[in-house]
Amino acid sequence: MDSKKLENAVISTIQETQIKLGFVKGAVSLYIPLDSLSSDGTRNKSRETLDAFIKNSKDKLGNIECSILDNRVRIIVSEEGCRYISTLPVSLVLKIFVNSVLEHIEIKELKTRLQRASTGCIWKDVEGEEFDAIAYFEDDTDPYVYCIKTEYGHLTYHRFSREDYSRLGFVHI
Repeated sequence: MDSKKLENAVISTIQETQIKLGFVKGAVSLYIPLDSLSSDGTRNKSRETLDAFIKNSKDKLGNIECSILDNRVRIIVSEEGCRYISTLPVSLVLKIFVNSVLEHIEIKELKTRLQRASTGCIWKDVEGEEFDAIAYFEDDTDPYVYCIKTEYGHLTYHRFSREDYSRLGFVHI
């Protein structure tokens, strides 16, 4: 993962939280698997990515702290950075996912909403896997792979970069 992809991932993760909870004063800590930064999981390559991220994102996100802790990375975004993120436009797909969970809609309705949002939406029902379906976009609508499950009548989802999704060995996209 390069520093720009990391910046986008940090921003969209904080936006996801802000959609759910609203803007909350204070810094936010995120934890990312070390393997997500470097395909070979090496600390040196991950440190280079983190240093570039801190340098390239400072003007937008303010002071950022990054630490490598065992097999994961902690990224702390200042309140100033979180405030800036709260002013940015949010991906329609991210809004659809969060609102679908909050509204307790059925999985069929989620599929309809996503396909209405983009003709590039690929939806695959998955049998015998940890998820009921996966959704991703073959256009530039959204860069993530969403793994969707209905548990006890409620939708849940997990969002992965394409690289992480492939590395974890889930169904081929």
